[in-house]
Amino acid sequence: MIGECRILDDKAVCLVERQSPKALSLAVGWAASRSLRQVEVVFEDPRAAATAARRAPLFALDVSVWVRGAGGPIPAEPDPFPAWPEPGADAARVAEELFGWLAAAPSTAGSRAGEVTGGSEGIARTPEAGRRRAEAPRLVADHGCVVLELDGLEVARVLDTDEGARVEVGVGVRDRLLRPVAPMEMKRRLERVAHEVRSKRREGSPHPYSRLSRGAWYRNRCLAEPARIGLRDAEPIPLAEPREVAADLQPAAARGRDDRGNVHVLVFAPGPDPDAVTVAAELRLWLREIGERADRLRILVPSEADLRPLARIVETLREPVDTEVAPRDPHG
Repeated sequence: MIGECRILDDKAVCLVERQSPKALSLAVGWAASRSLRQVEVVFEDPRAAATAARRAPLFALDVSVWVRGAGGPIPAEPDPFPAWPEPGADAARVAEELFGWLAAAPSTAGSRAGEVTGGSEGIARTPEAGRRRAEAPRLVADHGCVVLELDGLEVARVLDTDEGARVEVGVGVRDRLLRPVAPMEMKRRLERVAHEVRSKRREGSPHPYSRLSRGAWYRNRCLAEPARIGLRDAEPIPLAEPREVAADLQPAAARGRDDRGNVHVLVFAPGPDPDAVTVAAELRLWLREIGERADRLRILVPSEADLRPLARIVETLREPVDTEVAPRDPHG
C-alpha cells in the first residue's frame, strides 16, 4: 500500500503505491515506530488524498497530506464529512416491503445516535439463543441505502436513485451486476442467496463467504449479547465513509447505552488492522460534527494478539480511545 518511506530532515516522507486512505495509518505507524514527529504522505489519487487529509488532524503528530500534480506535489484539500446517512423514504419503504418477511426483527441505523432503541432485558442467555440473534437478518441503513445483512454479510441493498428505489440482490458487486434480478424473481433469488450464506458462512470454513465482511460478522456476534460488552442495548451504525461491499477486514461500527445512559461508540476490528484506530477516531469526530453524542469510544478485537498492533497508532491520537478484547463466541 505504501510504496516507499524515507527519513528526510527528521521527518517521514511516504509515497503511496496503492491508492487508499488506509495508507495514512501505515505511514503514521511507520513514523511512530522511529520516534518521528512529522509525517508527509504523498498520494496520486485526489479522492484518496482528500479522505486522508480529513483524517490527518486526528493525530498528535504533524501530519501533512499531498497529492501529485503536473508541477509537483500540492497540499490535498480535505473532504467534508457527509450528513447523517438517512435512507430516502422510497428506499426504506421498498426495503421493508421486499425484505421484511426475511428480516423478522429489522434494525436500521437511521435513528440518531442519541436515540438508541431496543434493549436486552428478558433476552434468553443460552449459547444457542445468542447464536440465533447473531445470525438473524438485519436491515441496516448505510449512506443513502438500506442493506440487508445475513450474519453481517450484505446480500441485498435498496438505493435511492432519480428514477426511484433500485433493488440489488447478491453477495458483492460482481454478483449483483452479473446477475440482475427481475421483480418477479426477487423473492426466489433472495431465498437462494440466504440459503447459500447460511449453509456456507461458518467460522473456519474455507468458503469465500466465510472470509467476507468479517468486521460486521464480529459486530453481530458481540451485539447478540450486549451485556457482555457492558451495554444495556446496542445497534449498528455506519462508518464515516460508505462501506466497501463485502470487504474482508473492513471494521464495523455500533452505538449503545450503558446502565448510566452514557452513549458508547464501538468499532469492531476483526483482526490486527491499525487502520481500525484511524477509522474509529474519524467516526467519533464525524458524530460530533453532526451534533451526535459519543461519550466513550471503544475498539474491540477478538484476541490479545490482535490488540498489540493497534497500540502504536492509538498512542499517536490526539484524544484517547479504549481498546479491549471481546471473544467472537464467549460460549466456545
